[in-house]
Amino acid sequence: MTKNKVQQVMSELGRMYSNGTRPFFSVTTIINKMFPTEPFLIKWWKTNPSIETDRILKAKGFMGTIVHDVLDKMKTDLSFIVDWEYMETMIKQKMSPFYIEFYGGLDDCVCTAMKYIESYIAWGESYTPKIVGSEVRLYHEQYDWAGTTDDVLQINDDIIISDIKTGSMNDKHFYQGVAYAILWNALYPKLKCSSVAVLYLKSDFKTKPTFNFKTLELNSAKGTAIANEWYKLMELFRLRYANADGSYTYKPRYRPSDSLRLNGITQDLIVK
Repeated sequence: MTKNKVQQVMSELGRMYSNGTRPFFSVTTIINKMFPTEPFLIKWWKTNPSIETDRILKAKGFMGTIVHDVLDKMKTDLSFIVDWEYMETMIKQKMSPFYIEFYGGLDDCVCTAMKYIESYIAWGESYTPKIVGSEVRLYHEQYDWAGTTDDVLQINDDIIISDIKTGSMNDKHFYQGVAYAILWNALYPKLKCSSVAVLYLKSDFKTKPTFNFKTLELNSAKGTAIANEWYKLMELFRLRYANADGSYTYKPRYRPSDSLRLNGITQDLIVK
């Protein structure tokens, strides 16, 4: 594989995880590369000016990140209270006015984020889960993929790998959950998950918070079929992107030295 080809592959493949010695490709990266783009998205990209398309995608991406970050803080500290001022500060820190305006201005942007949080709270009150883990990084030496699951839950006696989405429902999300579940069960064989789930948060409700919680049992016909399809998908992914020895070529991120001091500078501190 030539150097240019390697660089092209890396720019295409995107996010990777590492345990310090080897790279693992992100599950979401693999899914985005291996699944065909939906026809309605292709039509939307073609009919919208590129700058507006970019604005919409990034605005929604920032919103999703903010909601995930706030929920992670709330889950790891159940006494933490998110108020309007806190959310406003978060949004102003993480989103430029260009993206805030997509939501109709700062007040409406905060309102949207707070409604997503309320949606999660409504789900919690309905299912009363125990949070086993939040934003859990998963990778295992036996496999060449990795990822971060939003929630590991215990509902009744079942351990469930769950992801939180602020976008539209899509069956591809179950592939993500199943890929995470394979890693989780390899890592924690005494605490195996029996199901995966996708929690779709809502911000368009009018009278009270709503949500959509989709679950899939791993040993169901559909769960088994998706697991088998995932393994086949990974075989094709390796054929496209892996080296002959099964490794992946990647550009390691620059790592700063463990300790730093100023070099090349002399002192004559007349004024301090």
